[in-house]
Amino acid sequence: EMGHCLGLAHPNLATSSQVASSDRNHTISTTGVNEQYDLNAGTDGYIGSGDDVRGDDINRFYYRTDTNDPFSIPQIVDQTTYQRDLGLLPGSDLYAANANRDFASSMGFDNVEAVMNQGTFIDEAQRQFGFDDVATLRYGQSGLDRVAGTSDDYTIKLVYAGVTADADIIVGFNDFATSFARCNISFSFLVDDHAVINASELVFNNSFNWFFNDLDNSEAGDADIYLDSDGDGVPDAVEIEVGLNPNDVNDGSQDLDGDGLTNREEYDLGTDITEADTDNDGLPDGYEVTNGLEPLNPADAGLDADNDNLTNLEEFELGTDPNQRDTDGDTISDGDEVSMGLNPLSIDSDGDTINDNVEIARGTDPLVFDPIDVNPSNYDPCLDNLCGVPSFIYAIAKKK
Repeated sequence: EMGHCLGLAHPNLATSSQVASSDRNHTISTTGVNEQYDLNAGTDGYIGSGDDVRGDDINRFYYRTDTNDPFSIPQIVDQTTYQRDLGLLPGSDLYAANANRDFASSMGFDNVEAVMNQGTFIDEAQRQFGFDDVATLRYGQSGLDRVAGTSDDYTIKLVYAGVTADADIIVGFNDFATSFARCNISFSFLVDDHAVINASELVFNNSFNWFFNDLDNSEAGDADIYLDSDGDGVPDAVEIEVGLNPNDVNDGSQDLDGDGLTNREEYDLGTDITEADTDNDGLPDGYEVTNGLEPLNPADAGLDADNDNLTNLEEFELGTDPNQRDTDGDTISDGDEVSMGLNPLSIDSDGDTINDNVEIARGTDPLVFDPIDVNPSNYDPCLDNLCGVPSFIYAIAKKK
């Protein structure tokens, strides 16, 4: 019920569909043109699996597009990894799979199901979100643009507010409001199918023996929505997915993919802990962050942040600074140096101790080694408007 108060729905058809109890673990949907649910467990015989034959039923469940596996979670959760469109299903799958107990058993996970799957078994604990539950929350947290790591993302944190009627979620007992337990919410739409919850009330019926932990509320403190056993800032579910140890506090500060960002930084940014270049634009994630680019935006590789006629990708490959028009400080822009065949990382491309900009001003070739007369009496630093040029290069302005 707390999941409902946070905006989560059942991933299965549940009682609200009014189908037979034996069919309620089919993935949540609405009826199609024939105005009836088409419920066929497919060749594997497991309801709610990827080979269910559902006719024209309209899928309402966000599934993982690369695997259709509700018992795993990728590093990035947004529209790039989760969709409702059945046309994006992997392989031969026919319908979105949900994390119900029977399907879990077929996948090798006994006595496991998503907390939000309606239905409670004897001795079943429904106090900790599973992968599918967390994925659904994180999809919502990707914001209106449904892209993780952008400015409209949000987070959820549960904080005990005390005995009060002034809280986002009010919890209490009311036998008239429910025969078991329920969450009543009020909401309003922002745009399209994006809504915001305005108020939530979680109520219980006194007829049941409800379990509450025995911690004093002052001891319980704030409860983050993601379990992080080792306190390294990376949730256990993510650590397991990418091959880290959820009980090793040190791996949060390590750099699994060698991109210059720690695993914790990657999680916070929404980049892929296992891929050095999350957006596959040729620029490592760490390089993009260091240089003020967006590691989740492949388009920025083709931009020219410093207007030197080199793209950010070209600057990375050359080793020049994408935020400085003239990396080596010789007054010639990086792009101009490259177009002339000069070295944008050296003020003296041909190594003759005469700076490139001075050779160009004097009409000599900055790519041809020019031996010089080192007798200072033969040189005038103010010829050809070279007054003010740093003293270490004055000697090349030869008297006429």
